Amino acid sequence: MKTLGKSLIALAAVIVLATGCASRKPTPTALPETDPGLKPTQLDPFGGIAQSGAFKPDDRWIAGANWSQLPKIYFDYDRAVIRESERAKMQQIADYLMANPSQGVLVAGHCDERGTAEYNRALGQRRADAAREYLARLGVNPNRIATISYGKDKPAVVGHDQQSWEQNRRAEFGVGPLGSSPISSVK
Repeated sequence: MKTLGKSLIALAAVIVLATGCASRKPTPTALPETDPGLKPTQLDPFGGIAQSGAFKPDDRWIAGANWSQLPKIYFDYDRAVIRESERAKMQQIADYLMANPSQGVLVAGHCDERGTAEYNRALGQRRADAAREYLARLGVNPNRIATISYGKDKPAVVGHDQQSWEQNRRAEFGVGPLGSSPISSVK
């Protein structure tokens, strides 16, 4: 009988905790680590950049984009934070985009071969989104920046060692004219 009483009390406590937590509204997440001098952007309530009306390149645009114009940036293992060592490259990319307002950019997030395809696809998207937000905070109109994740599907280097993995944890930037996208009047 004592065991049944303890079990009922434990079950009641679980139910109370579960229903109390379910009624809470989600709170905005913290923004990714950024330089304090960066400009604020139009953010959605949970810390991401609002996507409505954003540049949406099609397969033809992606195939014709210049993927060697801008530098690649690299990430730490299992992270989607712009490293201090990559911030000068991000500034270079922002400067190029600010000087070329008719260009759109597609940020492609990549991962190394470790982890599941699903996990790496999500991590690649977080990396692309972090680069997009960083560029927006540097003053680039976020409506000119699209993102995509290739996860581990398009390695820069085929290999099963630390050096290969480091080169595959990256974001690449493809640039091309905005005129060939659904939005051609973004400045």
